[in-house]
Amino acid sequence: MLFMFLTGSMSSIELNVEAGRDSWIAAIIAGAFSAGMFYIYTRPLIMYPDMDIFDAFKKIYGKTLGKVIIWFYAAASILMCADIINVFSQFVSTILLFDTPKFIISGLMSACCIMLVKSGAEVLSRWSEVALPVVAVLMVFLIIFTAPYMDIGSIKPFFFDGARPVLEGAWGIFATPFSEAFFLISLFYMLKEKKDIRKSATSGLAAAAVFLTVIYISNISILNFPIMSEIKYPSFQTASLINIGSYLQREEVLVSVNFLPADILRATVCMLFSCKALCNIRSKKDYRMLAAPVGFLAFSLSLVMFENMVEADVFFSCYKYYILGPFVILPALTWAIAAIRTRKRKKKMAT
Repeated sequence: MLFMFLTGSMSSIELNVEAGRDSWIAAIIAGAFSAGMFYIYTRPLIMYPDMDIFDAFKKIYGKTLGKVIIWFYAAASILMCADIINVFSQFVSTILLFDTPKFIISGLMSACCIMLVKSGAEVLSRWSEVALPVVAVLMVFLIIFTAPYMDIGSIKPFFFDGARPVLEGAWGIFATPFSEAFFLISLFYMLKEKKDIRKSATSGLAAAAVFLTVIYISNISILNFPIMSEIKYPSFQTASLINIGSYLQREEVLVSVNFLPADILRATVCMLFSCKALCNIRSKKDYRMLAAPVGFLAFSLSLVMFENMVEADVFFSCYKYYILGPFVILPALTWAIAAIRTRKRKKKMAT
């Protein structure tokens, strides 16, 4: 599930502007940094195995401040859900269904997410289990059949502009999508075995990082750096080159097939997180009753967030700085406080 969550927008990944032709190196660095952050994300769930992430917040920060933090993350997850719906509707209306109004695409996707949330986390897990093999096979198919068009020399020279642009690019890749996995990892408390939490996070991250690196290398070596930097959906353009006789042509639709289930999963996870967070604040148990209101709110926000792709690109150029607080500083602070309290509790029990 984590692999699909992380690879949702990667199916149409753009070139990392800062890193340029070294984007694949930035992806490796981002994956390594994410491994450390994922360790921090999972620590509260392991330290407090009988609690979900929301009760852990209240245990660590106190009831009042804990609720404030839960409110903050609930709002962030709703905004993230709206953003995913917005990006998906822009992709479909720009590439596939030109004459279809954007609100119809957003509405259909929102309805799917609401139904999945109402069906429960078990159904969402089964959805990812069914969709993952299809997505994985299509990814491998695209990579294999575009391999003849690759010119590996295009990714050279390495670090042409120095290390700083690569590090800035790595931070941008961490911002989207690796840091957003906080919402999914926070729901790992539903796993029956708590020891599976870190294993699931590590394996999903490793697979996603390898896939992202391969996609960057493939797109850069096929389209070349200057051209790729001007293309909004380079993976879509790369897939259009597949031409095997008169049988397999115009296979860029496979990129869309990957994009659809993965982004539905991403939006549903954010919606599920926000529903559970709001229910915890109100001390309610049935999060399903909030699926429709939260889904409608996300749908409404997706229609007014950005008027066009230019506004979205301007926002995402600043987004990587916004995530520093909620996805780096606050999780690290939570882990530090929880570790100190756990150590003190063990000392008291020992004495």
